Amino acid sequence: MRPLEQKLGCWESIHALIHDLAYGHGKIVCTVSLSGQLNPTLICQALEQLHQRHPLLQATHTLKRKGYFFRLDAKFSSIPFQVKMKHDDNTWQDIVEQELAQPFPTDQYLWGATLLCPSTPQGNTEIILFFSHAICDGLSVASFLDELLTVYCKLEQGEAIDLPPLPLLPPIDILVQQAKKTKDAFITKQLAQPISCPWPYSNSVPLGQRKTKNVYRHLSMKQYKLIEQTCRQQHITVHAALNAAVLLTAGSFGNVNNISLQTPINLRRYCQPTLSNENFGCYVSMVTTQHTCNPQQTSLWDAARDYRAQLKSALPHASAYLPNFSLRMLRKLLDKLCLNPRDHFTLGFGVTNAGRLNLPTAYGKHRIKFLYGSTSRQAADFVILISAATFNDELFLTFNFTEPMLSINWVEDFADDMLARLLSPI
Repeated sequence: MRPLEQKLGCWESIHALIHDLAYGHGKIVCTVSLSGQLNPTLICQALEQLHQRHPLLQATHTLKRKGYFFRLDAKFSSIPFQVKMKHDDNTWQDIVEQELAQPFPTDQYLWGATLLCPSTPQGNTEIILFFSHAICDGLSVASFLDELLTVYCKLEQGEAIDLPPLPLLPPIDILVQQAKKTKDAFITKQLAQPISCPWPYSNSVPLGQRKTKNVYRHLSMKQYKLIEQTCRQQHITVHAALNAAVLLTAGSFGNVNNISLQTPINLRRYCQPTLSNENFGCYVSMVTTQHTCNPQQTSLWDAARDYRAQLKSALPHASAYLPNFSLRMLRKLLDKLCLNPRDHFTLGFGVTNAGRLNLPTAYGKHRIKFLYGSTSRQAADFVILISAATFNDELFLTFNFTEPMLSINWVEDFADDMLARLLSPI
């Protein structure tokens, strides 16, 4: 019997194409740390349960004349699952950077996992998950993590597993109910627009010689609650405040007034019927907001309100990222934004915010200590892409960047300045 095939949608095709052309660009990596030791055999069994549940975890993809196609032919035995011992508390960071540098063999598998075990029972265990962006988004990864740890705990406690398989859904292009746009209208419009924020590289090397690096930051429960309380008093979301702090720091560090921000938009609520987070897939779009601010004269709250107003006006058009499309036009768009040789970033800054994750603080006897996300940035399109997640009233931030286009010292200074601006009003 031939494996099931399905043509990739526009957003899925963008991720598949840039992964293949830019040495794995866009690969998602998520790390969670849990107290105590986990049983590798049970983790493997839990991963296999999820492989059977979610069709896209069984997918590979291939390029044909009419575009990219998923093919549900990846057996669980082909999915990489490694068990390694920790050398120190930062071993996971080295493994994350190694994973971000490795493209998927997309005709074999599109995800995998590494279990990083402590040397003593009192240590913490890290689970490092990696996925092709063509098959998932950040919310799907968070839901996958919750299912994985829930199944693991049931296995550990000898409970029965009831995890029925889910159907393969169409791409978000079809799920979002909207009037069909003229073919390639959105892409043609993007091609006609000038690069909005040509931030210069510090140094440059060709594709394939770049490294994705991460700077990690964490706000405690006390700090986060104070920020949340202050934002509530200002009638501003924490997400808007995060973006405002990015704007002000960028204006200060780059000595520029015009800055673009990219915001991922969850399209599940625009689907008919509405999709739940348990549906594993890539159900997002992206909107751009343009800002003019003077860090010496613009307050955090004014910048946050400007961002909120622009984002609100852009939301009705978020699904315009999903027209009828051709691979030829997608290639032209990617050439312009990130593949052609150049000496500058093209997308400005971005904050991909999973928001408040609805996860239990502990799974059985294992408490979550931290979780961080990141993506491969081989194409060096963003100056910095910040991955944010709130869990147990703590904020976890990853400042994702490309070396040598930026130096780690510069990004560390940027991160510290941004958080100082975020904390200064409280």
